Amino acid sequence: MSTVSDTPSPAPDALRQFVDDWLTETPIKPPPGAYAAVAGNVGLTLYRDARFQVQLWTFPPNSRVSDHAHPGVDTWLVRVNGKFRLRKNGAYLSPADAERTTWRGMRTWMTRIGPDDVHGVEIGEAGGSFLSITERIDGAEPVSVHMAWEGAPLSEDHAVQLGAVSWA
Repeated sequence: MSTVSDTPSPAPDALRQFVDDWLTETPIKPPPGAYAAVAGNVGLTLYRDARFQVQLWTFPPNSRVSDHAHPGVDTWLVRVNGKFRLRKNGAYLSPADAERTTWRGMRTWMTRIGPDDVHGVEIGEAGGSFLSITERIDGAEPVSVHMAWEGAPLSEDHAVQLGAVSWA
């Protein structure tokens, strides 16, 4: 699996190739500080290199993540468990909009979220989790997606983490 590079993505499908490789091989390479928590949601960074990152995000029952974007970050979301209503650019996505895939023998779905896509999610009554597989396309080093954030912070703590002067 050749994923380490200090230069921007050489091809528009580099992230997709990384996703396919990672879902097949599942290498684990967590960075220091792999744990993240924001507004009751928990993220664990399973893999990070100079450009790519894989995080497992878990969400409590009936929670909601407000609309936001991740500037400079191209993303594939891969459902692990639970029910989700995903919004992208103001519209709810239908299950037919998602691409089918397999991870570790589990049949599931995935969908791409571009760096300019405003998106959010509502989580079902049993809670849920998904993989966030990302590529930094702006040349910056990967950080937890809750820190590459454009939109209203999810909580006062999130606002502090983002360095926001005030939170409303």
